[in-house]
Amino acid sequence: MKKTVIIILAFCVTHIFPQSSDNSGFAILKFGNSARDMAMSDFGAVGNVDLANVYYNPAQLSSLKTPQLFFSHNSWIQDVSSQNIAGSSSLYGIPFAVQVNNTMINDIEVRVKPGEVQSKFDARYFSASFSTSARIYNNLFAGATFKYLYENILSDESSGYALDFGFAYNEIVPNLNLGMSVRNIGSVTALRTQSADLPTDFRVGASYNFYFEKISSSVNLISGIQKYLPETDLHFHIAAEYSYDETVFLRFGYVTGFESRNISFGLGFSWIGARLDYAYIPFDFYLGNSNTISLLYNF
Repeated sequence: MKKTVIIILAFCVTHIFPQSSDNSGFAILKFGNSARDMAMSDFGAVGNVDLANVYYNPAQLSSLKTPQLFFSHNSWIQDVSSQNIAGSSSLYGIPFAVQVNNTMINDIEVRVKPGEVQSKFDARYFSASFSTSARIYNNLFAGATFKYLYENILSDESSGYALDFGFAYNEIVPNLNLGMSVRNIGSVTALRTQSADLPTDFRVGASYNFYFEKISSSVNLISGIQKYLPETDLHFHIAAEYSYDETVFLRFGYVTGFESRNISFGLGFSWIGARLDYAYIPFDFYLGNSNTISLLYNF
């Protein structure tokens, strides 16, 4: 019975965030963490320079001008909820960031036959990470993230380690930025008898900023390509963010190649060093919707 429940959970999460590999595990690593990025197609490897983007591309860490704190709550479909908390600073001129994620699927019902529920249990996924970055040359930066991963389903556990690395080339020409990252390179122990590979993914993209000073506005456009390894399909991302006076933000995103989702929306408000963001992602197949709220504070 335990093995059946584990297989069902793995199938459900993988169907929501598809990957062609039949042996992929820790699909929770495909979740986004920032309302701003999730509203903009959940790409994140380039374009939005803040602490939340270190999750997608650790090279962005070198571009942070002040220490930051970040918190987010994701209310996903099918009673999946995820919380992230992160902080960044520097020591002897070396920037660093730490982040903790806790994701739960609550009240999963267990039945041995049609009829009454025999029992309920929760599935838990946890990760903790440390990131750092450095300037390579002029506006070219490199970064890395080291992660500890853990999951618990019923009485079965799995854990392991993973590495992310990325590059960011800012202002390659005025207002044009490039970014590239490879995430989730590593391994985990088998969950009961089910071994799994991590959902390693490659992202590369560009962003361009348009400024309209007469109306105190700007538009940030992002496009990129994402590929899960060793999947053959590519996911194409496009996104836009409109900003008025760096205070009010409207966002839109679109991504291809996922069966259950493609568009995303969001908005944000910034005031005295704090920014509050919200993202909405509708899902097909009667799966429901995703709602994410996040708070970023600059010291």
